[in-house]
Amino acid sequence: MNTSPQVLAVLMDPKRLAALRNTEMLDSQPEKTFDRLVELVQRLLGVPVALVSLVDDNRQFFKGARGLPEPWASQRQTPLSHSFCKHVVATGKPLMVENAPEHSKVSENLAIRDLGVIAYLGIPLRTPDGHVIGSLCAIDGETREWTPEDAELLDCVAESVMNEIAVRHQVKQIKHHVLKLHDSHHMLEQYARELEEGNASKDRLFSIVAHDLRSPLHAIVNYSEMLVSETEKAPSSRAHVYAERMDTAVDGLWKFMDNLLQWSLLQVGSLKHNPDEANVSDLVDRTLRVVLPQAEQKDLKIESNVDRSLMVFADPDLLSCVLHNLLTNALKFTESGGVVTVEVEQLTDHVQVSVTDTGVGMPQNVIRTLFSSSNTLTTAGTQGEAGNGLGLVLCRELVELNGGKIWATSEPDQGTRISFSVPLSPSIKTNLDVTARIDRGPDRDNGFAIPKPPSLHVKSDAS
Repeated sequence: MNTSPQVLAVLMDPKRLAALRNTEMLDSQPEKTFDRLVELVQRLLGVPVALVSLVDDNRQFFKGARGLPEPWASQRQTPLSHSFCKHVVATGKPLMVENAPEHSKVSENLAIRDLGVIAYLGIPLRTPDGHVIGSLCAIDGETREWTPEDAELLDCVAESVMNEIAVRHQVKQIKHHVLKLHDSHHMLEQYARELEEGNASKDRLFSIVAHDLRSPLHAIVNYSEMLVSETEKAPSSRAHVYAERMDTAVDGLWKFMDNLLQWSLLQVGSLKHNPDEANVSDLVDRTLRVVLPQAEQKDLKIESNVDRSLMVFADPDLLSCVLHNLLTNALKFTESGGVVTVEVEQLTDHVQVSVTDTGVGMPQNVIRTLFSSSNTLTTAGTQGEAGNGLGLVLCRELVELNGGKIWATSEPDQGTRISFSVPLSPSIKTNLDVTARIDRGPDRDNGFAIPKPPSLHVKSDAS
C-alpha cells in the first residue's frame, strides 16, 4: 500500500525531520527505560504489543518495543507500508482503531497481514516546539473498543516518553559542552603559558630599559650639557649650535624613554606606588627647577601660586612625574613671551592642581581624546618640538593610581588649562573645622618668575 501524498507531505517536512534527528534517537540502541515504559502500557491497557515508534520520511523506528513478532522485533523497524503511526504524525491527533480491516485509513495497511494488527490506539509524541516525531501506541490482535480512560493513560505515558527523550538530549548537549569547555580549558592553559612567557620577556625588556639603556643615556645627557656649557664662550660657532641641538634631542629622548618605562611598568602592575604625606609646594618648586632651562630657551615666564603649608596624600615621585609632563607640555605649546601658571587650590577633601598656559590651545574634539590610550595623535610644539603621545596618557593613569582625576579646558588660540585632583592629607582633613575658624590668610608664595634671558643671535654658516 502506498502512503498518500497528504501524509507524505507532513512526514517529509524538513523542520519536523530536523526535530526528529535532533533527538538523536533514530537507530540508537535499546534502553531499559523505554522498554519499561512500553511494558507499563501493556499492563495498564492489557494489550499484547506496545511501541515507542519514531517516524521519519520512509520508515518507523521502534525506540521501545514489547510483543512484536519476528523478524520485526529484531529489526526494530518497519517500512511506512506497515505503519499506523504515520497517520498520528500526519494529523497530530490520537488515532483509535477498533477493527483495522474495516477502518477507512488503515484497511489496506500491511501491518494487518504481517503483524496481526487489528486494534490500535496511538498518541502523538510531540516536541516542545510542536513537531510530532512519532507515536506511543498500544496494539491488540483482536477487535477492541477503546475508552477515553485508555487514551488518557496512554497520553500520560507518552508525556513520560518525551521527558526521557528530552533528558537524554540535554545530557548529550551537556557532555558536548563539557568537551568544548575541556578543549577551551586546554587552550586557555596554553594561552596562559604564552602570556607568562610574554610577560617574562616584557619584564626583561623593562629591566634592559631601566638599567642597560638608562645608564649610558644618562651619561650622554650629562656630556651634551657639558658640551653646551663648554661652547658657550663662542655662542655663534657651529660647535655651539650643534651642541644645543644635540642637547635638545637627547633631552627629548630621555623624557620619552622615562615616560615609556613608567607607563609600561604601570600596565603590568610593576610600578611602585608608595603614597605618603607630601608638601605640594615642595613638589612644584622641585619640578620648576627642572623645567627652568626649557622655559628660558623659549623666553617664557612661569608663575606659581601655591600654599606652602598644603599637604596631600599621594606618591610624591609619581606626582612629580605628572607635574613635569604637564609643565613641559605647556611650555611646548606656548609661543615665546608667553606665560605658564601653576595654581593649587584646597577643596573639601582634595587638592586641585592646575597648569595654565597662554599657548595655541586646542579644539573640543581633541580634548575629548586627550587622555585616551587609543589616541595616537602627536603634535609638534611651537618650535617644532617632537612629542610621543604618552605624556598625558601617563598623567591620567598616575593621577588615577593616586585616587584623583584629571581634565582639560581649552579653546583654539586661547591657551589650555589642565587640572588634576589628589586626596588631601588625612591630618589636614581632621583639622579642617579648626583651621576654618582661624582668621588668618594663607601664607602664599609671591610667585616664581623666570627673568627674560638675553637674546641669542646665532649665525649659521653657509654650507
